[in-house]
Amino acid sequence: MAMPVGIGDIVTLLSIISKLYVAFNTAHGSAAEYWDTIGEIESFHVQLDCVEQLAVPLAEEHGATALASSIHVNVKRSKQATARYLSKTKRYEGAFGKDKKQKNVILRTFRKMDWFFRHAGDASELRQRLQANRSGLIVDLQLLNM
Repeated sequence: MAMPVGIGDIVTLLSIISKLYVAFNTAHGSAAEYWDTIGEIESFHVQLDCVEQLAVPLAEEHGATALASSIHVNVKRSKQATARYLSKTKRYEGAFGKDKKQKNVILRTFRKMDWFFRHAGDASELRQRLQANRSGLIVDLQLLNM
């Protein structure tokens, strides 16, 4: 007995095919998003190090120990969030590597699909969390400037 195929089934299938296409497409899909996120995290780490090395001692020098503590907590929280994300996604680096002549194409393809379906949403969530932490740091730094 044949199962009837509805329009919803066709739309779902087309949606899955579209998502797979994006996952395989390194110019617009998973690899680009992966490297953008990693680049953003690395850049943010440099900024956090600068803030911690400059702003915390400056705040302590001016007797603003609560402000120095707040800056330190924001920096620590941001570094922990990014470290958790990097440790979760480290295994995907080989799949998105610059070297296109990797030996195991099937594993690389599987990792790309896995990244796209399981962790691509984590990247936007991390960006939102980092933006909130960045906003807190900006407020602290503006208070230090007063």
